[in-house]
Amino acid sequence: MGNNTYTLVTKFNCCGKTMATVIIKGKAACVMPELEYNRIMEAQRKTGKAG
Repeated sequence: MGNNTYTLVTKFNCCGKTMATVIIKGKAACVMPELEYNRIMEAQRKTGKAG
């Protein structure tokens, strides 16, 4: 995961799942399941890295 800075842009429903649009380090955008985004944020909190 590194020291990426994630910015949550929006959440939306698709095919019965909640998806999150995220900007990484202000450069790259991606869409991922909200559950995956939450896992990344929790892992960063546990390791003391900013999210």
